Order: sequence, then C-alpha cells, then structure tokens
Amino acid sequence: MSSSLSSVVSGLVRAQMGTSVSSQVTDDDLDRHVAELILREAKKKAEKYGQQGIRAYISSNLSDSNAPRTNKRFLTSIIKSTDEHNKTLLRAQALAAQEVKQEREEQERRQRRARAEEAAEAERLRRSGKSGKRKRTSDEEGWDRWDGRRAERRKETKAELLLLEVAQQG
Repeated sequence: MSSSLSSVVSGLVRAQMGTSVSSQVTDDDLDRHVAELILREAKKKAEKYGQQGIRAYISSNLSDSNAPRTNKRFLTSIIKSTDEHNKTLLRAQALAAQEVKQEREEQERRQRRARAEEAAEAERLRRSGKSGKRKRTSDEEGWDRWDGRRAERRKETKAELLLLEVAQQG
C-alpha cells in the first residue's frame, strides 16, 4: 500500500516540477526535494509569524476587502416574496381540497337520497302489491296480509325513516 502511495506522490512531484526533472531521478532525491520545499515554506511562515502573529497562518484569500458586500435588502425582499408566494400556494391548495371535499359530500348526499327514495318506492310497491310478485286471490288471504285493523298504530319503515332524515338534512 505504501509503495503505491509513494509512486503516486512521486508522480505528482515529477508533474509539478515539469520537464526539468528527468525520469531517472530517484525517489530519494524527490523526497529530499519535497522536504526542502516544506522546510522553506515553514521558515517563511515562522518569519511572518514573528511579524504578524497568528495572521501569518490564516489564508490571505479570506480578508479580501475588494469583495462586493452582501445586498441584504435584496435578499430579504426575495425571501419575503418567496414566503408570500408559498403562502398563496398553500391557501389555493387548501381551498381546492375543501371544494373537492364539499363536492364529494354533496355527491354522497345525493346518492343517499336516491337510495332512500328507491327504498321508499320499493316499500310502497311492496305494500300495494305491485312489486312483481304474483297477486293473491281473495281465497289465498294468509295470516300475514294486512287488513287495516291496526292502521292507527302504523310504524314507519327503515326506508321511510332514512328518507325523512335525508330530507331534513338537505
């Protein structure tokens, strides 16, 4: 592993030095050259440290006084307009969702009403004897045939109750 790392570093140093270094220069010579470069840079930094203190080690790119200042008003304006746009979108989405919900509820109400009316009509047909079943003749009157004797105690059917409930809601 260290041999491949060493060969990569040697290749980089040779490339940095350009064509002035022949390929016959040994790795030991390259190592000495790199050590000399590091030593020179350290001496320069030490001299600067003696004169400037810690600023000698800080990159000079950070304190570029010619760099343009941040336009805070512009950025604040952009952020505010983006926030307003997002709020408008959220309001529109909420309104659309509410309209869809109301439409769905109205459709369900219409379907319930239609089912209730259908059930009430079926109940009326059943009571009147027109539901498609064969009619009874007078001699076939059975125990379950309604004769009207208890008309004052008439109970409402589930279908009629459902129809009344839907009519009251609508």
